[in-house]
Amino acid sequence: MAGSETWQAFYYASWQWPWALLVAPFAYLMFRAATLPPRGGAVPEQARFLSSYLLVFAVLTMADPIVTGPVAKWIGSEAASTGLGLLFVLLGDFRVLWLVLRVAQPAEAASRTVALAAGLTAAVPISAYACKALLDAVLGEVPGQVLWLSHETLFVALALYLARRFVPSRLGEGGSRSQFLRAVLGYVAAYYGLWASADVLILLGVDEGWAVRAVPNQLYYAFFVPFVHLRFFASSASQAAQASR
Repeated sequence: MAGSETWQAFYYASWQWPWALLVAPFAYLMFRAATLPPRGGAVPEQARFLSSYLLVFAVLTMADPIVTGPVAKWIGSEAASTGLGLLFVLLGDFRVLWLVLRVAQPAEAASRTVALAAGLTAAVPISAYACKALLDAVLGEVPGQVLWLSHETLFVALALYLARRFVPSRLGEGGSRSQFLRAVLGYVAAYYGLWASADVLILLGVDEGWAVRAVPNQLYYAFFVPFVHLRFFASSASQAAQASR
């Protein structure tokens, strides 16, 4: 960037974090307040679940950067800041895994689906901590950014496994349910992959890595809920538009 400014300073600017992340989810909530609950979609019998799911996670998505940003700074405790950050990381991963398992296996008991999603959610950061501990033991203490890079890489691997193996094994290659889940998992793998790429650049001392990191932030915080809504309900919206002609 020009002058003495850096992309890292841009990244941590208050307008970029958290306020720019709140525009899309707020607009989504206003849209939902002004319209009837959506119906139909890729899996019509689960439209009610998706409708409620999207509202809950739109609110939590807005809470995340506020709580882990201004609120954490106001608290002023490093332990509290770390704990809040970890909580919302887990919620962000859980929202993906719960959605995939619920839509892929609707006959499963709700409690079992939640428990399995929670278990997979916890497995990723535990594995990331183990990877960093191993690297610390072999190479000496590595930068803390390596922990995030490990988490991001592991979640990319998990998302790709679910998209390429789990979903087709349960639902086959075709069908609206399978296509919806694979689209969501592809979207998730994309933002986690961009985060990992950004962190590699940051670890190498490339300031532009912070600019790259701002892109998956928008995909994760701002556009995940609108994307899921559009992918799930697009088919019914298209059919309604054609019927009105």
